[in-house]
Amino acid sequence: MYLNKESQDHFFKLVPDSSFHPILKGRIIAQELFYESKDLSKIMNNYHHQIPSNSDSETDIDYYFELITTAIINKKF
Repeated sequence: MYLNKESQDHFFKLVPDSSFHPILKGRIIAQELFYESKDLSKIMNNYHHQIPSNSDSETDIDYYFELITTAIINKKF
């Protein structure tokens, strides 16, 4: 891309699959924090609704670990 003087805005975006581990799902969604996305709140809201709810606990931290870490690093919190 760089040597061909093409735009560097063409990145491959992986879509989380239901078989992925929760931390990997969070890591995939956390990549959205690196993009200049105008609909970041919509993406995060959709991700939150895809997380299965457990009756034993309110929130499974594995789904949010990478998001929290990436938000702190990017200062987007």
